[in-house]
Amino acid sequence: VVHARHLMMIAGPFMVLLGRAGSLIFTTPIAMPGRSVAWNIASRLAGLVVLVAFGAGFAVGIDRVLLRPHQDYVRADTRSLAQNVASLTGPDDVVLLPYVDYAFDHYFPGPARVYHVETRVPDEPLLDWLLPYIQGAKRAVLIRWVDAYSDPRDMLPWLLQSNGRLERRFWQAGRWVSVYDLENPIVIPALEPADVRIGPLALRGVGLPHRAVADQPLPIALRWEALEAPGLPYKVSIQVEDPSGHVVAMDDRVILSERDPVDAGRWLPGLVARNYYLPTLPPGSPPIRYTLAVSVYHGDTTLDLLDPHGAPAGKRYRLGDITIEPGREIPSAYAPETTMTPMEHEMAQGLVLEGYHVDRETVQNGGALAVTLYWRAESASLPPYIPEVRLTLDGEIVAGHKGAPAYGEYPCDRWRVGERVIDRRVMRVSPDAAGGVAEIELIVDDERVPLQNVVVEKTDRDFALPAEIDYPMEVSLGGVAILRGVDIGRDTASPNEPLRLTLYWEAISDEPPDIDYVVFTHLLDGERQMVAQHDGAPADGRWPTSTWIKGQIIADTHELGFLEREYAGAATLEVGLYDPTMFQRLTTPSGQDHIVLPPSVTVMP
Repeated sequence: VVHARHLMMIAGPFMVLLGRAGSLIFTTPIAMPGRSVAWNIASRLAGLVVLVAFGAGFAVGIDRVLLRPHQDYVRADTRSLAQNVASLTGPDDVVLLPYVDYAFDHYFPGPARVYHVETRVPDEPLLDWLLPYIQGAKRAVLIRWVDAYSDPRDMLPWLLQSNGRLERRFWQAGRWVSVYDLENPIVIPALEPADVRIGPLALRGVGLPHRAVADQPLPIALRWEALEAPGLPYKVSIQVEDPSGHVVAMDDRVILSERDPVDAGRWLPGLVARNYYLPTLPPGSPPIRYTLAVSVYHGDTTLDLLDPHGAPAGKRYRLGDITIEPGREIPSAYAPETTMTPMEHEMAQGLVLEGYHVDRETVQNGGALAVTLYWRAESASLPPYIPEVRLTLDGEIVAGHKGAPAYGEYPCDRWRVGERVIDRRVMRVSPDAAGGVAEIELIVDDERVPLQNVVVEKTDRDFALPAEIDYPMEVSLGGVAILRGVDIGRDTASPNEPLRLTLYWEAISDEPPDIDYVVFTHLLDGERQMVAQHDGAPADGRWPTSTWIKGQIIADTHELGFLEREYAGAATLEVGLYDPTMFQRLTTPSGQDHIVLPPSVTVMP
């Protein structure tokens, strides 16, 4: 932005130009010996044009700067920002700026101490230098200028959030201002050692918050190492999941190095860097137990977690569980982006349903249907209400969920007046349900309210094995299924085309599993190194394990893509099931976490 004072350096030439224009207009006669009348008239007109252009420009400037100021033409009011920050701080407080701001320094009257923090250096020496300066401070104000590329990994917000509470955050004078109330002594949180390989990267350290509050960001630190040159600017996704595995918050960021931050696409092997994440739960999230997970991706491709043998072991790594405490502030509304059908209906005395959301309009019999209820407490000391959601088809209840809100972990009698609570419930539709239009209804005590209709699709299930299977088998996995056989069609494979096989599973659990397990299919060389693989939901997602009913036969086809194209020789096929959240494999009665298939495959050069 160009301020008016910046034009002072060209004021002299402007005065000369205006003087000459005035001279042409007022001192040039129409008739002058030796010069044509046309030339003199043109000189006067040129001077007039200059004066008119200057006057018009001056008028526009006065209008845009003084009469109708616009942010594109007015310099940010740093003076007001400095005065505002001074009103928020005292002599025991600090103001941190990860850039040089001469204007703020000039206008800031104190008495808080101001420190300019150079973040383009390694984290450990920077934190060791900064800690003595902020030790003992009761409040820290962090100012970040959008035009300055500083602290892109959010190291300073992570440090302050780990040692205090974000009281407010606002935008002023082209800067984000975050105000933290600190808890002393201020410490640098330690990272727990980790050894998790994800593609070309390794997760070497994990730092989770020692205390988590519902209305505050969750400060998380991860230490990454490049085992080989990644070659791509990978992103990390931190997911916060509720007890049902539903993602309620996430924070996705490009992995950056510490010094002169560059993305992973330009990392060399051996480079190590901390990165920081601050996922925030949406307003109304109940104070219960959540799970933190991490994945690494680029575009639409998510990297595999690798076991010690280099075999894929899922797409996400579970960092740990955290229990959220109730927030100090009660949210005045749900987030504007909340997907909700408004209701505003009092279901019981003091218990208001603001709205609801159903995750799908069509569900298969045996499938899951999630209904999210958005509650508000209109009075304190509510009774421990037990809401119930039902799915009714032709007068028959085909699915239901009854219990205290928030998976039973946050009952109504713990709510504060005015509190809003998100209550997600997952119903399992009966595998025997007929097809048709079903009604979702909500019941609290004697109050019954219809919500909306969904279509239940009756699916055709197989309960008999094919008459012929290439390799019949009978190996059970974790009480969930028995592998009855495999079709492979050929005993040779080429790296130039996928290796196709079909597994035949029989569901043996009395009730459908709560977990949608993933099938892994691996082709290994003699040293158990991965040659080809495919991981995916059974039957390409048509039959997730949570829909299996006892006795059902699932034909599950996989096409293994080759990872090692130079290998030739004998290879072994192994398959199994694993929990994609916990990354735990189901085991056979002998304790093995995989099943070796009988056909031996020869990979041709």
